[in-house]
Amino acid sequence: MLHTRGMELTALLREGILFLTVFAGLSIILYVVFSPLEGLLQSIVASHARSILHVIGTPTQTLNSIQFWAGNKLIEISPLCAGMMEMILLASVMMATRTVSRMKKIKGIVVGIALVYVFNLLRIVITVQQLIHASFSFAEFTHDWLFRGLLFVGLIGIYYAWLSTHSIIMEKTHSE
Repeated sequence: MLHTRGMELTALLREGILFLTVFAGLSIILYVVFSPLEGLLQSIVASHARSILHVIGTPTQTLNSIQFWAGNKLIEISPLCAGMMEMILLASVMMATRTVSRMKKIKGIVVGIALVYVFNLLRIVITVQQLIHASFSFAEFTHDWLFRGLLFVGLIGIYYAWLSTHSIIMEKTHSE
């Protein structure tokens, strides 16, 4: 019994190391492949943020593709603000999950990236509103700590929900 348990732990450890290795490798590969598009993503995010701010009544004026004035505040969408790293990490963790079909991975990545994009866009719009209507220190705190933490929790939540739907489908398939 003890020997069997040791073998199970060794197998789990091996599976965990394999998962982390594949996850890290995929993250690096995806970053190298998609990093040339980071400027384009910054421009798209800036454009969408300006549009949303305009719709909710915040005057904006475009300075360039990644900078704009919102009220009397200069806003710049940095590479980190664009959300590419979060999208890459989510796609990598989904691709590294070995127990899920390729089609389920593709669907999860598409939906997950869309959710990350929308959440990130909302985060930017709310932060801009805080810069305009609250103190800089409060806006900085929520941007640096609260929203980054929520984004991390959101990534885990998306991955967990994706994995859970796979587990539920697998359980139904095996019970029938």
